[in-house]
Amino acid sequence: MGIRGAADRAASRPASPAEFEQLIARTWAQVLGRDDVALDEAFFDAGGDSVRLALVGSLIQEHLGGQQIRLTDLYRFPTVHLLAGHLHAQSTSGAS
Repeated sequence: MGIRGAADRAASRPASPAEFEQLIARTWAQVLGRDDVALDEAFFDAGGDSVRLALVGSLIQEHLGGQQIRLTDLYRFPTVHLLAGHLHAQSTSGAS
């Protein structure tokens, strides 16, 4: 990725928990072929499976400019709301 692409990704990074929720919900809906998902609905309850969960992780990681998304975290934080809170905390602490 060029310098311009990296700058564009940094500028579009979610800053608030609500922005993380929007990113995750859009990604889940895309992967699950749904119009939307509830913030408190677990991924597997929404029709997801382990292969789709791995795809979600890759897509979110790509959107976040390579911030590492551990597959175990996707299982530990199974709802949009919980995962958004976790990723927001990681981004503000500088952890990956």
